[in-house]
Amino acid sequence: MILWKEISTPLKEEIEEAERLGKPLLAFVKRADRKERSEQLTNLLERLKMHVQYVPFEKMRKFERYVQNSVKDEITRLFFSAPKTFDTIRSIYEYAARIVAKTQNELYTVERTSMLLLDSHRFFPEHKSFQQVLDDWMNKHLFSRGSKRRFYSLYSIEHTREKIDEMRKNGKDNSIDQVEDRLRKYYELQKSTNRRFRIHSVRGKVNPFIVGDDEFGVWFMIGRAHLGISFENREVARKWKDEIEKLTQEQKSLNTMLEELGLA
Repeated sequence: MILWKEISTPLKEEIEEAERLGKPLLAFVKRADRKERSEQLTNLLERLKMHVQYVPFEKMRKFERYVQNSVKDEITRLFFSAPKTFDTIRSIYEYAARIVAKTQNELYTVERTSMLLLDSHRFFPEHKSFQQVLDDWMNKHLFSRGSKRRFYSLYSIEHTREKIDEMRKNGKDNSIDQVEDRLRKYYELQKSTNRRFRIHSVRGKVNPFIVGDDEFGVWFMIGRAHLGISFENREVARKWKDEIEKLTQEQKSLNTMLEELGLA
């Protein structure tokens, strides 16, 4: 887009359609006095500055350089956003831990069995490392004064209850007590953080999923075969966060969460 004082209706509609489809946008804006700009264009520029690469210019010589650099940057970004793939549980957990470690603002996880509640089902050191990274992230980001960071953790009721029933059959009553204690602890944490932290149960089968600030990963399991795919894409990550937030709007009582897992 090359913009100055006015914006036509067709161009405005084209921009809005590109935003709706998540297309990358470059905006080159010729400098002008604010009073010279139409209100419609001024409002659009204010909104675009939040998520579009936005370059003001005055002379054509600079404009040419800005266009070249911006296109190069976009090509580089797209090149490095190629998907990463993983084919073992260990490599999946290792990379998930990296996503957590580099996330600064918003972290969302979806798990078949809750890692926060059930640490007794770990099979590899990578499980423990992932749990430690999660704990460190919560301690660093959720409890600092004035923090606005968020962590939402979703888990499958059916899969998690299946693990708890397995503990019960194996006589691991102490482990079940620990699960109940953790659930009570995290329920209180939801209240103390004004729900910036949420632990929430969902029904049905789920694929493990993680979303960081600008990257997301999903893990597929078919029998003993595993495949993890991770992408760096801020817009898609934002859309996944929006969907996960919708799933966590219901505020379940502690008794409801305990009953779902057969702990009440």
